[in-house]
This record gives sequence, structure tokens and C-alpha cells, in this order.
Amino acid sequence: MINKYLGYFKGKIIVEPGRSIIGDTCIFLSKIVRIKKTELNNFVIIDGGMNNLIRPAMYEAFHYPMIVKKTSEEKLKYNIVGPICESSDVFVNNFEFNKIGENDNYIAFLCAGAYGRSMSSNYNCHDIAGEIMIDNKNIIEIRKPINFKDLIKFEEL
Repeated sequence: MINKYLGYFKGKIIVEPGRSIIGDTCIFLSKIVRIKKTELNNFVIIDGGMNNLIRPAMYEAFHYPMIVKKTSEEKLKYNIVGPICESSDVFVNNFEFNKIGENDNYIAFLCAGAYGRSMSSNYNCHDIAGEIMIDNKNIIEIRKPINFKDLIKFEEL
């Protein structure tokens, strides 16, 4: 197809299809830490933050969130936020879910492949999530989490 339209071009053409190939192959799974209700909003606070999936904070990328275990048919709107204590640590605002109950303990963000781990950081000394691969019934750890103890190994005291 490139030759058909650019066959006359004498320069070098480089194609980087990374996100289009890997983007929808991964999820970002995060534990619900707390549900907070105010007069105006319902917040879902999760244990993973913008340090693990920066795309929503950096350029408002949308990763569709799903409650892993649905326990109610009632619908409510929620803001899903991380634990980083920054106003930009927001994954989604006013998203309608089935009401989240005490047994709904995980949220999965879809299409989180490409740029999750490669753009992650230990911002505010938060852990970097590990990565696993699921191949049929086999679960393979492909990258270990990086926690605070791992970080301070590189510091001289």
C-alpha cells in the first residue's frame, strides 16, 4: 500500500505500529481501596495511580473501566481516582457503573497495553505494578513489581 501511494518517494519510510498492535491486548487491574461519597460526587479510590498508567492524566486518554465482579443492578456515576494525591490522578469522571458494593474489589481498565510499564514511574514513592501474561491457563510473571524497598537499594546512606 505504501508503494502504491508513495512509490515515487526516494526517502526512508519508518512505520511504528506499536499501540495499534499491542494496545488492546492488555488490561490494567487495580484494587478498589475505598468508596468515598460527597454531596456532589461518588469516588472510587484505587491502589494504582497515574504512576502506573499515565495516559489519562497526561493527555486525557480514555481506558474503558469495568468492575470485575458486578453485585448490583442499580446504576450510579463515579469518579475513579488513584492514590497519588495529585489533581491529575484521575482515570475517569462521571462514569456510570452498576453500584459498587463491598465485594466489588477490582477495576480493570481495558486497552492498557503499550506505554503502561514503559511510561510508569515511582512518583511520590509509589510502587510500579508488576506484569503478568496469561496464556490459556498459564500465568507467567513477565515483570516483577518495583516497590519502595527496591528503590532505596540504589541510594547511598
